[in-house]
Amino acid sequence: WYRDNNTFLDKWDFEKDIAEDSFTLFAKFWQFRVDFDNGYDKASTPVPKYVLVENNTKISAPDTTAKGHQVEGWYNDKTLWNFDNPVTKDLLLTAKWEYTVTYMKNGGSGEMEDSTFDVNVSNTLTENAFTRKGYTFDNWSTTIDGSGQRFADKAVVEDITAVEDLVYIP
Repeated sequence: WYRDNNTFLDKWDFEKDIAEDSFTLFAKFWQFRVDFDNGYDKASTPVPKYVLVENNTKISAPDTTAKGHQVEGWYNDKTLWNFDNPVTKDLLLTAKWEYTVTYMKNGGSGEMEDSTFDVNVSNTLTENAFTRKGYTFDNWSTTIDGSGQRFADKAVVEDITAVEDLVYIP
């Protein structure tokens, strides 16, 4: 509670202050601004620029999408924001995007784990572990016939857009 309603600097102390005359006390309601940064310019679903929330109120993660990509989490600086926590201050939450590359053997044999990469940073494709009798590995491709975007083995890539599968091309 405050004695002034403009600056809210004159706080009333109920244990120390003594009222000598009648006066008015003003309530100050705390409201915080949570800004959202999509963090990825290829997202197809926009997020709100910001929301205003009352003190100690929980918010939900904005729903945003991008083809072949998913939001790994929302970060306040470098700390993952837990949406089970109430908001107690102004925040800037930035989405961290990632995508998964699945390596397809295209008639070869062997096994390879999928790779999950962060968007907007350089990543190295996993070294080819597939074999095919009578063939030598040539490259990875985004299409089964090799006519798509091509990548060398262990290529350094940054945000392979709209690619979910890389196909072994012998």
